[in-house]
Amino acid sequence: GEDGSGTAHEFEDGRAERKAEVTTPKSVWDENDWNVVSDANTVADVEDMDPREWIGATSTFTLLITELADPNDDNLARFVELYSPDGAGQTITDDLWLIRWTNGNLDPQTNPAPYSLTGKVIPADGFLVVCAVDAANTLYNGAPCDEIIGLNGPADSNGDDQIAIVQGDPAGDFTIIDIFGVPGEDGSGTAHEFEDGRAERKAEVTTPKSVWDENDWNVVSDANTVANVEDMDPREWIGATSTFTLLITELADPNDDNLARFVELYS
Repeated sequence: GEDGSGTAHEFEDGRAERKAEVTTPKSVWDENDWNVVSDANTVADVEDMDPREWIGATSTFTLLITELADPNDDNLARFVELYSPDGAGQTITDDLWLIRWTNGNLDPQTNPAPYSLTGKVIPADGFLVVCAVDAANTLYNGAPCDEIIGLNGPADSNGDDQIAIVQGDPAGDFTIIDIFGVPGEDGSGTAHEFEDGRAERKAEVTTPKSVWDENDWNVVSDANTVANVEDMDPREWIGATSTFTLLITELADPNDDNLARFVELYS
């Protein structure tokens, strides 16, 4: 009901940009949340606008291992499911790798090589499903595999290996971001065995863990029962959420060209 002319929310011949620290939506406007330029103080031209470059944007996001599959009835359906609750649509720019420690080995497997996640785009649903072979796309409904990385690697575990997301050189110095299992300990007969079954991260465990905790996982293996292809649910982690934040981050009315007006939204 208030005309913006002459007020703190006027951005005529200029722009309004949300301040970097204001990262939650507001149902009531607060002038302290915005940097506003208008012809009431100065002007801003096309060259002063920065669509797709909000000062509060961040390239960091969470990446988790949420399911490991070794179905009892078909080993071609093995996969590793990764999930990002806040990175859908983003490209992985950090030096991240998916690696495997085979059986009780203290050192990560080098042949086949660890799988680089750098440059991969996280799909719109937040899941990045890494399969061993393309047959998994026909064994599961909806062809869920985003990456096919081959036999005997991180996505082709028989259930007694350790799988992790790491940052750095997987053959040298690296930092564990998230892990399933205990390097140096063969999974057979332990709480981290998922042979002929699967391991699913519990819904409430939404942060990466650099040290494995059996209390974070629901694990099924031939030590207790088995799980088949029909029991797996790629792209459907129980902890996934469809809610997200959507903000107005810039409003543009360039002084030198009104055809360059836009509204920028950011999630």
